[in-house]
Amino acid sequence: MCNVTSHVAPTVGSLISSSCPTRPVASSIPAPLKTLSSSRTFQKNVPQSSPSPPLLPMAASASAAGGEPQKQFLSIIRDFAAEKSHGERTVSGLKRRLDDVVSASDAATAELEAAKRAREAAETELRGSEVQASIADASIQALEATISRLQEEIAKLGSELEALKSTEDIEREEFLRQMLEMNARIRQFQQKASAELAERCSGPPSADGKQGKSAEGQNVSDMNETMDSEGMLTDSVDQMNKMNAEVHVLEEEYQKDLLELEKLRHELADVRAKRALMEAVMKETKKLQELGGRVSELENVHHSLAEELQKRYICPGCGTNNMA
Repeated sequence: MCNVTSHVAPTVGSLISSSCPTRPVASSIPAPLKTLSSSRTFQKNVPQSSPSPPLLPMAASASAAGGEPQKQFLSIIRDFAAEKSHGERTVSGLKRRLDDVVSASDAATAELEAAKRAREAAETELRGSEVQASIADASIQALEATISRLQEEIAKLGSELEALKSTEDIEREEFLRQMLEMNARIRQFQQKASAELAERCSGPPSADGKQGKSAEGQNVSDMNETMDSEGMLTDSVDQMNKMNAEVHVLEEEYQKDLLELEKLRHELADVRAKRALMEAVMKETKKLQELGGRVSELENVHHSLAEELQKRYICPGCGTNNMA
């Protein structure tokens, strides 16, 4: 019995120490082994006597009976080693799964942060686009009001210009008519004066007093006619001076109208430039509106991505949100 237990005990200790080095050997020894080791210790302390020949069959039966606990103990050790190796494999598999889950969580967190940054950038761009759109709308309204006012002024100035042109045409025609009349009167006066001078130079000398008186009366009448002609000439000269003054005034008005026309042309060019600017602003406003639509599309995509990430982070078993 002592030989069996002394042979089994080192083997069990070595197996236990090799399978689980962190555990104490005494705590992991099963109860039968503890019994055997205690019996061995007791037998070491008890003084042994030499076996007698009648006890040999009993020792053989005891050794046969001690083989069964040894087999059970070995089977227990094998089961324990198998369970330990299975547990280690399970733990390593769980560690790998945990590492995979942690890496997936880090990747999802990075995606979420990128999505948040993209959302913040899109919101900032949207706010800037809204401010620019409001400024553009205000500018467009101001330009439209200015254009309508300028169009009204252009229409008013155009009507005034047409009235001035018609008045100028009428005054020009009147001036030409008066000039023609004056030329006709001057021509008539010249003809009459030349005829009187010719008659005065070609008339016969007077022989008696009657003829002298008649000639004197003729001279008086001629002088009267000459005075009348001089008065008519003076009136004609006055009319000519008056007409020249009127022509000068008309020329000044014409120059003033030309200046107004040039001013209107400049204003029309400015209005056309402002109109082109307004059209450009309208195009930019349309582009901003298109950008606003794209921002809304990006927001929808961002919301869908956020929902997808939330769905991925929600545990299907317990419903816990792992995003926080």
